[in-house]
Amino acid sequence: MLVSEGTPESIPADTTRTSRTRSRRFRRVTVPPSERFVWGMVGLIIALIGAIILEGMYLVLTSGKVSMELLAVISGLVGSLTTCVVMGKRT
Repeated sequence: MLVSEGTPESIPADTTRTSRTRSRRFRRVTVPPSERFVWGMVGLIIALIGAIILEGMYLVLTSGKVSMELLAVISGLVGSLTTCVVMGKRT
């Protein structure tokens, strides 16, 4: 089945669409994020909380020494989470 460029079927499901009504106003139609995106964000948050807990335990057990590897993991998770929030559901 051929779909022309202006039909709703040709627009990806994860984008915001703008449509024109009869009164010459534009109406935005937002599409909720996919379940895969939401579960990915939940997984990132859980991993970040786990890494922070591990770093806290390491600090307590080693009398205040900081693990640079765990700090690198935390930084990477924060960067990934920030990127997901800023980019939204464009993937």
